[in-house]
Amino acid sequence: MDYKFRFAPSIKIKRTTSQIMFELLIALLAVLAFSLVYYQMEYGLNYVIHILTMLAASLITAYAIEVLYAVATKKDIKKHLSSSYPYITSIILVLITSVNVQIYPIVISTAFAIFIGKLAFGGFGQNIFNPAGVGRIVLVTAFGGHTLADLAVGATPVSSVNAQSWTVAAGGF
Repeated sequence: MDYKFRFAPSIKIKRTTSQIMFELLIALLAVLAFSLVYYQMEYGLNYVIHILTMLAASLITAYAIEVLYAVATKKDIKKHLSSSYPYITSIILVLITSVNVQIYPIVISTAFAIFIGKLAFGGFGQNIFNPAGVGRIVLVTAFGGHTLADLAVGATPVSSVNAQSWTVAAGGF
């Protein structure tokens, strides 16, 4: 029996990386738009403004790190930015982050995501981790108090429930 081996994917469509990343950008912007509408309807305009500020800070940081990397490696900045797609990492990082996070943890985690998660391994397509995942890990480990502020902490979850008077005392029925 003769086995035929083909490299994945077996179905090939003539699309460039730029086209694929543009489609991903459209999908991420749709998710972002729906989340902005949700937060505006549920919590008000202040949350929407904060999310947009988080996104702006993340985008500025991502582009700054990419430009500094291009200058340090003596690459053409415009060509490097057009093939690196730093905005994808920024949008994903903001989408997987809690709304109550301040701006400076976003800036630091974006810098780690772009530099350590992507550029240290050779740039776009060479990274072994998802750069946004690296940023999220930095955000949770370094700024756990900011990202997990609404987590109930106590000896047991039952003590938290009891402290909120959600339990019924014996014979309460």
